[in-house]
Amino acid sequence: KGDRMARVQIEDLTGSASAVVFPKIYDKVKAHLVKDSCLMLWGKIDRRDEEVQIVVDNLQPIEQVQLLQLNLTMEQAVNTQELHQLKEILKIHASSASQNGEDTPKVPVLANLEYTPKFVRFGSQFWVRDVSAAIADLQKAGFAATANRLLPSANP
Repeated sequence: KGDRMARVQIEDLTGSASAVVFPKIYDKVKAHLVKDSCLMLWGKIDRRDEEVQIVVDNLQPIEQVQLLQLNLTMEQAVNTQELHQLKEILKIHASSASQNGEDTPKVPVLANLEYTPKFVRFGSQFWVRDVSAAIADLQKAGFAATANRLLPSANP
């Protein structure tokens, strides 16, 4: 077809990898594909023969990445009805379009369990598009939910 795409080399403090951005995604993210930029990638690992690469589903500048954080009480974490309600709220907001448009990256959801210092990351099927609407519905249902940036803002 001749549509533009990108093959990029990505790296972090632990190593490097090859990634491919196919045409449909490339059209959405090409402005962010700048040498030495800090990006958060979402994608899938593709293993063919001896070659491993990341097939990019979406990406965004690291300073724009948001997280939806839930603070679950012990009672909420063991109550199957509450967990079912939480799951249903997240599923609704995972499939709905955001106010900014369908192409907005989904926001990862983390749960902080009050009885342990650990976080639980929800699977990508529960990541939400419209974080404000998801938080409003979660709070209405009695869940403590906030939106946080992955990195703190440089402006105090």
